[in-house]
Amino acid sequence: MEEVKQFIIENWKLLASALLFLIAFVVGLIRGKKKGYSLSDILMGMLVEQLPHWISMAEAVGGTGEQKKVQVLNNALNYTARALGRKLTEEETSLIIAKSSEAIEKILNTPQKKEVEKVEVKKNAKYR
Repeated sequence: MEEVKQFIIENWKLLASALLFLIAFVVGLIRGKKKGYSLSDILMGMLVEQLPHWISMAEAVGGTGEQKKVQVLNNALNYTARALGRKLTEEETSLIIAKSSEAIEKILNTPQKKEVEKVEVKKNAKYR
């Protein structure tokens, strides 16, 4: 019993984030069924939230554009498999790759925020 208590104390942030993820997933499923969303719609929504983070991680590692895209797609497939709690079928894998590829292209075609941040910093410097 003492070991369990010690584990909870040491890993409370991890446990809390896992619990919040599960709650959000269940709430998403319940709300989605009411609105007519499918499981794939909910999973794609969750993936789209994570894609910018995975893209940044791939950019930090470096490599060719294709290697970075493969890394991001692997992250998406692993994330989906963990969310479902099982291995993905070939059909599901193809769907995730296709939808994630579209979302990656949309994200990468947006204007770069770095340029906006530089302009913002210059504007703020004038007011000081």
